[in-house]
Amino acid sequence: MSRLFRIFSLLFLLCLYFYTEAQYFEIDGIAYNVLSTTEHTVEVASKSCNFYQGNINIPATVTYDGTTYDVVALGERAFYGGTLSSVTIPSSVTHIKRLCFLFATGPTSVIIPASVTNIDPLAFAAYNMTAIYVA
Repeated sequence: MSRLFRIFSLLFLLCLYFYTEAQYFEIDGIAYNVLSTTEHTVEVASKSCNFYQGNINIPATVTYDGTTYDVVALGERAFYGGTLSSVTIPSSVTHIKRLCFLFATGPTSVIIPASVTNIDPLAFAAYNMTAIYVA
């Protein structure tokens, strides 16, 4: 089996995993994973087989299938490889998970609201950033 075939197979399986995840949905170009159905919370997730591009304005709440969820986290690898012009993080977000901005390019600064109380190690790994502003 060729090495290239194995790489494409792995990428396909990863994309399939993200696409078929039971608690995954997308609204207005932003993907979400449900964290709690009882507390109605979600995290921003990586898009299935696509990268985020341009201006990303994350809302504080989203409504899906009749349920309103609070957006409380930026998930692992959420913006992986994205070409970002800007990312607006709402005050509902309390957690930025590891590798969230892995290999993303785009804005050289991010404003983190005071509501964020937990930033995992390597959250901004390999991110071309010159400044982080924390409220």
